[in-house]
This record gives sequence, C-alpha cells and structure tokens, in this order.
Amino acid sequence: MRDNQDTTMRLRLQAYERMALFIERLDPRQLLTRVYQSGMNVAEFHQLLLITIRTEFEHNLSQQIYVSKDVWNAVRGIKEQQMNMINNMAQQLPPDAPAKDLHKKIVDYLLTVEGELPTEMALGVINEEAKVVLSYGAISKS
Repeated sequence: MRDNQDTTMRLRLQAYERMALFIERLDPRQLLTRVYQSGMNVAEFHQLLLITIRTEFEHNLSQQIYVSKDVWNAVRGIKEQQMNMINNMAQQLPPDAPAKDLHKKIVDYLLTVEGELPTEMALGVINEEAKVVLSYGAISKS
C-alpha cells in the first residue's frame, strides 16, 4: 500500500515538473529565442511558433491525469493565451515582413504588460499545488 502511494506521489510530482517546464518553454521570452531563425518571414515564424506550442502541448497531454483540474485548466489556458497573442501580433504585420519584426512586436508587447505575465501566474498555481502534494501527500483531483 505504501509503495503504491510513493509511486503515485512520484508520478504526480513528475507531472508538476513537466507542467512547470512546459509553461517555462511557452514563456515568450524563451519561446521566441528558441524558435527564431534568421531569414524567416513573419508568416514562417508565426507558423513555427504555433507548431512548437501545439507539439509541446501534445507531448504533455498525458500529464493531465496526474494533476488537478485547476492545474490542467491553467496549463491549457496558457497555451491558448500564448497562441492568441502570437496570432494577434502576427496579424498586425505583413506576412512577408522579416520575422524579427514579429519578434520585436511580441517583446515590445511583453514590456508593456502590467503585473504578472500569464505564464508566471500558471507557474504559481502549479507550484502551490506541488507544495500541497509534498506536504500532505496526494490530494484529490477536483
């Protein structure tokens, strides 16, 4: 019985780690730098950003069974917010403009956002729940 609980807790903590890593990788400051390639235009950069987000999300889909509904909703919400923000910024530029224009537009937008970025809020949700699991053992999946 205790072995099962230890295994379950280990799996849940690994899921929180993966969710935190996923959110960090979605943070535009990380994502833009990782995906950007010189010579691309806005349309290519836009598509590559969206493909990267979708691929990483799909890679982590199975983790939803180990985390609460609140954490999973936060993760899914961040994915949607990031994609919407990228779509909105890309639509404001000509598709054949240099990719660096989209990169700059997103960075400029991030510099004007007041308060916590959505990725920071999601990390807070994940961290708080992981602390509860560490402190009290497995919590119910609400």
